[in-house]
Amino acid sequence: MSRAASPQDNVPRYTLCLVSHSNSPPLRPEPAFQFDLHSVPNPPRAMRQAMTGKHRDLQTALLQDTAFCAELNRAYGIIKAAMTEFELSRRRPPPHRPTAPSTTEQDPDVLLVGCFCSKGKHRSPAFVESLVETEEWPSTWHVKAIHRELDDVTDKDNHYE
Repeated sequence: MSRAASPQDNVPRYTLCLVSHSNSPPLRPEPAFQFDLHSVPNPPRAMRQAMTGKHRDLQTALLQDTAFCAELNRAYGIIKAAMTEFELSRRRPPPHRPTAPSTTEQDPDVLLVGCFCSKGKHRSPAFVESLVETEEWPSTWHVKAIHRELDDVTDKDNHYE
């Protein structure tokens, strides 16, 4: 017996929060996953002086780098698998011990992922923006970006430092 789709089926139930940040201080609350972008070469100095990782030209330059693309693909696979486990863990009765990826203390329906580089202004914001633009995220998820070092918070009720 098939169930008719309801309007609520298309409403995201969970939030994937991708946060770009610098090495220090650490992200709080602690994210479920961290992606270290120190192995990715910096964009050219002239670009770094004129732009941040939110600028399309800087993102395009980094997308030409094989290390950046490899880490992007690796992160996407890890995050997609975590999202599936996250959803499954919320559908089954709670176990005695949590086994699903950790969630934020403020909101159990948020999967927090940190992406960091030295200063949090070029590589990590470009990485987060590239992940956000991936069009294959599940429809049950709202995907948002926060760039801590750029003072760019997309939601006023943001609790991530």
